[in-house]
Amino acid sequence: MSALKFKDNIKVDEFHTLINPKIKIPKEITKINGITNDMVKNKPTIEEILPKLLDFIGALPIVAHNASFDAKFLKYAVLYCYGNDIINNEFIDTVKIARQIYPNLPNHKLVTIKEYLGFDLESHRAYDDTLVTAQIYINYCNKMRERINELNSIKENLSKKVIYDTIDEDIYRCFIAYKSNEYQGGSYTDFLKIEDKISQICLEHGGRYYKTACKSAKFAIVFNYSSRLHQNIEELKNKGYKVTTFEDALKFFNLEHMWNLEELKNKVDNHKTSLINYYNSQIIIQ
Repeated sequence: MSALKFKDNIKVDEFHTLINPKIKIPKEITKINGITNDMVKNKPTIEEILPKLLDFIGALPIVAHNASFDAKFLKYAVLYCYGNDIINNEFIDTVKIARQIYPNLPNHKLVTIKEYLGFDLESHRAYDDTLVTAQIYINYCNKMRERINELNSIKENLSKKVIYDTIDEDIYRCFIAYKSNEYQGGSYTDFLKIEDKISQICLEHGGRYYKTACKSAKFAIVFNYSSRLHQNIEELKNKGYKVTTFEDALKFFNLEHMWNLEELKNKVDNHKTSLINYYNSQIIIQ
């Protein structure tokens, strides 16, 4: 029997002992775990050791590989020794966790995970199996912590106010950034017509419309509603471009009649709100 206690991913205490089962250990079991009758003949019985184990565990969650098996074993032992089930601890099953974080393994037995993690430990021995189980859960917690940090970063990026530049004469040397296959507020044909009009206006003012980003361009016109994030806009600015929105550019060029700007605005607002709600829900789930 073995139990390890962790705090902040560091082992702070341990409890492990062989138990005298008060019956002979079958040879088949000895072949699996290497435990012989001689090894347990002077060890404490379950009645002697269970109170110490329960005191060690307290009200802490119990992490186990194939937790339903361990839960049944522990509850049976408690019923046998105390006459009623006093186990109210939460059980966390690392089999389910292992399937999430090691999806490509052929199976999720402890021996398989032990080999994958590179542990030089004996299998089917309580202490060594508990070490592997603990590492699975620690790895899971670390991955979840990274994921939560990632989600918080995305949420923060969504919440930051995007500041666009005031349109000036530099707009006549522009390109449309973050083009998309989704043309909210118009069609692909409408978009091509707008590009032609912008190109013509830029030429009339001694400038040029560029099909893609380039060093000669001065202004980036952000089209795709889903790309209007603080991080994306700052990246464009860091490359030396002034930045404005597709709708503001159309208003400046007097081309707003060529696109349904109200529909586009609603799509931008709704998309941002739905993203924030989604990432909030993901953080809660994690």
